[in-house]
Amino acid sequence: PCDAVPALARSYLANRARPGLGAWMLLAHVRGRATGCGVPVAETGFRVGDVVETVEDLRGFWRRGDVATVIGVAARASPVALYMDDSHRLVDVQPERVRRRDAVAAID
Repeated sequence: PCDAVPALARSYLANRARPGLGAWMLLAHVRGRATGCGVPVAETGFRVGDVVETVEDLRGFWRRGDVATVIGVAARASPVALYMDDSHRLVDVQPERVRRRDAVAAID
């Protein structure tokens, strides 16, 4: 599954309407997460399973420093799909709105 996800992600970003592509993407991400191989999320620099935190407040969605887990690829405009730890919501974001927790620890 780890090798399949980047190819499926490129195809998904090019044409989300392809029949069955979303199901294959989901299956590849689930299997990749289960194997712990850190499946890349499109060209964002994030991987499935990365723990991230928000870099600024976004009224009605999160506060600066809220923690989330990267769960996969989303739409082209907001390619990173997150599971927010506090609110238990799924949100799609642009990569510049979050950063890895390990990067935060290195700065502090």
